[in-house]
Amino acid sequence: MTIIHRYTYFWKIAGTASGFGLSIMLLLPLLVVAKDAAFYSTFVWLSIIIFVVSLLYTFEVFTGKIITSPSGIEWFSIGIHAQIPWDMIERIDSNGFGYLFLIFSKPIYTKKPSKKILHWLGSDKRIELAGYISNPATSTLLSEIMKYAPQIKNDSLGS
Repeated sequence: MTIIHRYTYFWKIAGTASGFGLSIMLLLPLLVVAKDAAFYSTFVWLSIIIFVVSLLYTFEVFTGKIITSPSGIEWFSIGIHAQIPWDMIERIDSNGFGYLFLIFSKPIYTKKPSKKILHWLGSDKRIELAGYISNPATSTLLSEIMKYAPQIKNDSLGS
């Protein structure tokens, strides 16, 4: 059975609010202290860049998804679509803040630009699951992963 897992309500609200809040926070001082055109112009361009980044993040939290099926996992993000078979999953892990990650045995990205950038960032073998899970104990996504990939080591959930 194929199940689509989307970002949780909390992450949608947090992503939208923080992105637009950051844009507004950076725009307000400009309007108060701008004294010359050069400063104003620089700040406007910086604000536009930050606003575009916040729009991209907002777009991500409303369109990003993970699809689980008997054949594997499909992950959709901005500019990324990865199809990963269950046997590539190595483990579920967490960082020091409790965010869960799905760790793979080899890189999951095939397009060269994203593959190089994500390898450099150390993210070419993982997907962050925190945005898709409200409660790990009752998560449909985690139960699907455990059902289809029982071979994985689950260090973060105590299994």
